[in-house]
Amino acid sequence: MGTARRCPHCLHMTVPRVPKGGSYSMSGCKLSFENFEGLLSDALTDDSGRVIELLRTWFGYDIVQVGPDILIRNAAGEMIDKLWLHLCIQSDAARQGDLYNAAMTLWR
Repeated sequence: MGTARRCPHCLHMTVPRVPKGGSYSMSGCKLSFENFEGLLSDALTDDSGRVIELLRTWFGYDIVQVGPDILIRNAAGEMIDKLWLHLCIQSDAARQGDLYNAAMTLWR
């Protein structure tokens, strides 16, 4: 399963869904995937740069906006799957807590 993608031909967004009856577990200081996507967008205008700093420190990733889309890119410029990144962060308690704290600070 991956993140939403815009078809380059018809420009329709395809949004993957967790299959009926399926789930992925989260605990502690969690952010939903929807909130994570909002945080990525908000991070672009955050003067503190905390979320961008975390992603660079942990993974070497940058957040970029291309038209209406918010993308995550690695140092080679390759696009990173946002759902994969979200799950990766949520599966690490320290990173999950740091990102949650950055989000709560930004959204206050």
